[in-house]
Amino acid sequence: MDQAKCGSGRQCDFMSSQVIVFEFSHREVLQRDYGRFLARFGFHALPEGQELRSLRGAMVLCVAGFDSDRRELYEVPEVREFFFRFHQEWPFALYFCALQHDSLRLMTLCRLASVASVKTDGSDRVRVNYDVTELLRLCPVDLFAMNLVCERAGLSELEIFERTRDVFAYWCLPFHASPP
Repeated sequence: MDQAKCGSGRQCDFMSSQVIVFEFSHREVLQRDYGRFLARFGFHALPEGQELRSLRGAMVLCVAGFDSDRRELYEVPEVREFFFRFHQEWPFALYFCALQHDSLRLMTLCRLASVASVKTDGSDRVRVNYDVTELLRLCPVDLFAMNLVCERAGLSELEIFERTRDVFAYWCLPFHASPP
């Protein structure tokens, strides 16, 4: 499978591993157009086996055209709606998204009803407050979708366990399961 590139045609090397950067255009966000992405990464377009294994944790999804908006992306109604509906079309982000990047966080925060940003004076950092129980309610559907892709990729039970553990760590959620 060829590597997806963001709108500028760039690829990046992230944490010494190849990362696929897929950028949705401003128009695609406003029109909630997922066609270009789904043609490449929709479930039925995905490869199987080793080729699909190589895509685990290798994707960064981003949106273009909101740089002049002073709000955080998860606060922009158009971006929230885009990712809310995107998840309905493509619920596989837990498998594909790079956990060293915030794109999974952005997509998930857009699906939460209760998200608030708190910025400390004199700092560029923003703290995000959300209801953890609301986040946990998303887990069963997302983990089921992740497991479908894991099976298609031929991952072992231990590899699926490790990815699940890593996703929980990404969200700072407790994970008390024992490895298979």
